[in-house]
Amino acid sequence: MINNFVHINIGVKDLETTREFYDAIFNWRLYELPEMPDVLFFEIDKDGDSVEGGFVKTDKPIIPGSIVLYVNVADIDSTLEKVVSMNGEVVLEKTPFTWRTWCNCSI
Repeated sequence: MINNFVHINIGVKDLETTREFYDAIFNWRLYELPEMPDVLFFEIDKDGDSVEGGFVKTDKPIIPGSIVLYVNVADIDSTLEKVVSMNGEVVLEKTPFTWRTWCNCSI
């Protein structure tokens, strides 16, 4: 689809922890390429439209709030429970975002 994200890179400190966290919460397709060992790629496919990206291992400081992603989930309450169970941190509680959705910030 035109004007959609086609690739997103997100800096992370630990690829394996990142894999465990995002797989448990969102069940995204996560994969590696042998020629790029410092990247854990992801693909999010929704009805044939997909967004791809990579979690890129970095030694640089990761600044909270430097990237904000919004993910549509079926049940925000159970998703937040999963975030906490995977040692994620809820930094902004569930908040009305529009007349029919909720917004939350977790890391």
